[in-house]
Amino acid sequence: MPRKVWFAEIQYFQSGGALVVLRNDLIKSNMWPFKDGDTVKIKLVDGRVVLSTPEWWELLDWSKMPEAFEKLPEPVKQVIKEGQVIKEGAAEL
Repeated sequence: MPRKVWFAEIQYFQSGGALVVLRNDLIKSNMWPFKDGDTVKIKLVDGRVVLSTPEWWELLDWSKMPEAFEKLPEPVKQVIKEGQVIKEGAAEL
């Protein structure tokens, strides 16, 4: 039966940020969904860290392109707003 639980270390930096060190057997597992260089979405849900592949629209800073945002279909705009992709303090779209 394949292993389903791994442990990792977290190292905090005084200058800010942190590094999570993942074991080699985890990232080499056929259950690991990411490859080198992938952008990973990190979400905190009920005290858990959830990693996933982001949607293309989650990678864009919509507050910097309000004209493009306005041209999107209304359902897509709603998903972007609900997904909190628009940064806090940014101009309201």
